[in-house]
Amino acid sequence: MREYQPAGVSPAAYRGDRLSISRFYRREFPALLWELRLPLAVALIAAGSGMALGIWLATNNGYIERILPATIVDQVGRTTYPPSLLLVLFIFLNNIRVSILANVFSLFSFGLFAFLTPFFAFAQVAFVSSMLAVRGGEWLALDDASPLTFLLGYVIPHGIIELPTFILSAAIGLRIGASVLSPPPGFSVAQNILWAFASFAKVWLFVILPLTLVAAMLEGLVTTSVLQSLY
Repeated sequence: MREYQPAGVSPAAYRGDRLSISRFYRREFPALLWELRLPLAVALIAAGSGMALGIWLATNNGYIERILPATIVDQVGRTTYPPSLLLVLFIFLNNIRVSILANVFSLFSFGLFAFLTPFFAFAQVAFVSSMLAVRGGEWLALDDASPLTFLLGYVIPHGIIELPTFILSAAIGLRIGASVLSPPPGFSVAQNILWAFASFAKVWLFVILPLTLVAAMLEGLVTTSVLQSLY
């Protein structure tokens, strides 16, 4: 936890450095991102797959409309909340809960829960946008039926931070899930699991937690104001 070494490095090779936040941001986090390059790619595939599913459900001859009597699309613009610090706290705690539980349960599901987090997040965005377009909404119009209005109001203000954070969190969860399958040379399965959770703890504390807080503040204070102005 105090210092970073690539997976597979023997614990005896650790220098015993003290925990340094500046060193983490300057050296360790970029190295961790490189270590997570494959899980990041899989998380991006999850996001892309979710978008594809959302578009397919919306454009497949009203398939989803025949299953559900009403969809979340019907609620677009109808339910808005005033900016509130209480709303910020609720959003923050909910997103933190999802991040922690998805990654912890990924150990027992080989990363499935982490994979599904960006999958469903991007699927919802793609589905609602596509359904609005299918129902006749014009992309370049800024009216209640426009997919662009939905994206500008519901997604972009906080999503520019929240969605990449989901992908990063999912990548770590995927790495945790993979830790029980194929430990690198020099690591036992137990050591690989400990390394994955130590990396998760540092990235979660110094990157995901602050970004989730910023995203929650944007969603609770800015997104709500934008929605009131657009709808």
